[in-house]
Amino acid sequence: MDTAAYASGLRLRPCLSTYIVLDGVFFAPLVLIGAASALRGIRAWDVIVVFCFALVATHTWIRSNWIDLSDKGLLYHTLLGRKSIAFSAVESFCLDVGVQDSFKERVRCPGFYRLVIRSNDSGVAPLVINVKLFSLADVRGVLSVLEDRCVGKVRGVDNGGLPVGK
Repeated sequence: MDTAAYASGLRLRPCLSTYIVLDGVFFAPLVLIGAASALRGIRAWDVIVVFCFALVATHTWIRSNWIDLSDKGLLYHTLLGRKSIAFSAVESFCLDVGVQDSFKERVRCPGFYRLVIRSNDSGVAPLVINVKLFSLADVRGVLSVLEDRCVGKVRGVDNGGLPVGK
């Protein structure tokens, strides 16, 4: 893969399919409850308000996640803050799938699909990126950049069975 497009000053945002799937989770019940309450004459405004709030909260959460790639490192923004790691500080990385952590360390609220980047500083917690929000091409690009920038000094590299190629 050509990593030049992912090299410097690039910001990766969640893909459109993330919005579509999570909108379906909250919008479909909202429409059904609204239609049922209109047909039966029941006032269900409290339920509709709750689903609207959930829809707005979901969009806020998705929108607050992004990855910045620079020549020196990776910066991951979330709703609760930001974490960064320099390419020179990467000890190992892997793409984890499931609830078990590959590094057998306690990770707070791990996503089901996540990129775990471990620093060579033992006092620093691993950087955990929730990759299910991003497109497959972007995840491949981040993995390629990590492999290119950290080659020869990284141990424990695993792409989690991610298909290679286009």
